[in-house]
Amino acid sequence: LPEMEPPVNEREKKIISLFQRILGPIEIGRKDSFQALGGDSLNFFQFLLLLEKEGWVKEATYFTPDTPISEISDKYRSSSSPISIQYHPGPKLLLKKEGNAEILISGSSGKLGGAFLDWITEEKNFDSLPDLLRNSHIYLPLRNPSFFKSHPRIHVLDWKDISMADSVQLTGLSNLKMIFHFAGNTNPFLSTEDLIFDNVSLTKDLLRWKENFPDCHFHHISTLAIFDSKTGQIPMEKVGLEEAPRKGYPESKYLSELLLESGRSRGVSDLFIHRLPQIISWKSPIKTSDLFTQFWQGILKDRIVPEWDDEKALNFQVLEKWIPKFIQNLSSGREVYHYSSVNLKWKDCKDLLKSNFPVRILSDQEYLEEIQIRRNSPSDEGGSTEVARTYFSQSIFRNEKNRMGIFLAGELEFLSGEKNGEEDKKDFLHFLKVLNSQVM
Repeated sequence: LPEMEPPVNEREKKIISLFQRILGPIEIGRKDSFQALGGDSLNFFQFLLLLEKEGWVKEATYFTPDTPISEISDKYRSSSSPISIQYHPGPKLLLKKEGNAEILISGSSGKLGGAFLDWITEEKNFDSLPDLLRNSHIYLPLRNPSFFKSHPRIHVLDWKDISMADSVQLTGLSNLKMIFHFAGNTNPFLSTEDLIFDNVSLTKDLLRWKENFPDCHFHHISTLAIFDSKTGQIPMEKVGLEEAPRKGYPESKYLSELLLESGRSRGVSDLFIHRLPQIISWKSPIKTSDLFTQFWQGILKDRIVPEWDDEKALNFQVLEKWIPKFIQNLSSGREVYHYSSVNLKWKDCKDLLKSNFPVRILSDQEYLEEIQIRRNSPSDEGGSTEVARTYFSQSIFRNEKNRMGIFLAGELEFLSGEKNGEEDKKDFLHFLKVLNSQVM
């Protein structure tokens, strides 16, 4: 782990002192952030309020829980006037104490938000939205909170990087019957490890909601973006448990138990952790556009398939239109479903077919243990980078009677070096056929 760097100026010392007022008398370096120190989103919101009291709120400068102290200080130094915390429209609406809202929709701006907004707009019947959401188990992150501003029973929150649960706790919303919360990240450069660590604070938020609104029904979805459309891959240098924060995170067993067992016992019946299917091209001998088209045709059957131009970035606007329908087909039932993330090689697709869907899920603890074992083992395939890319062997795809839900492969990764392109393509199409027969 890198050695802790001390503050180099008075601004950094001041920010560290504010961190310590919230997190306690712990050692903090200039490269630390709230996320690195184990603070949750409520801690970060407290920090923003302290900055306001210090007068650092006059110009629009935006930073997040993972922004290092040194960068916060640099932004302050480069600004002509004190730093500003940029609030999104959501909290401003909530701070008006919309006490009669029955449904609270929380999300972040971005590509996925636009996709859901486009999809729900097509329904044309906004009065039926509560029933539509309740029956579909669909979460609706909205790019434009004002869209439902006139709806008497729905309150929309669009608050990027700061948890909706914290703002609810501060505002006194009442009469809430349903909460739909998107608390993932649409940044394609985040790894699965980031998602798991993030679930520490997400779970705290879930339990906090349940305590504040015991009769409210919760829908919680965490997801990552499709992939980096420019490079066709996730940069592996940004992932790895060895880069995990140096203190503050609980053991992995905590994640599994709190997420699944405690969540269920406290009545959080709809906990979905989705990782949208990814098609990542590693210079596969099969043309990427063919795979892409076949994949979405398999999922969507006769519907229009998004277009892919191998020479250009993915057309997100077309693709996103179909994401909600895809999630809708996967998110069924009232149980706690946990879709663990895996990258599959072609041979794993074949083994997955043999498992006869559905198969057992992996707990976070099993996931982290497997990752750690592989990272500590020498490999001819590129060491930890290759491990981060492929995650698990085919051994996890085995049937068990006492399964909690459907395990769905999060990613289909086409690695370089595959020799039998046409055979692989045939197997992949068979995989889609089985997937459709089991899920849809």
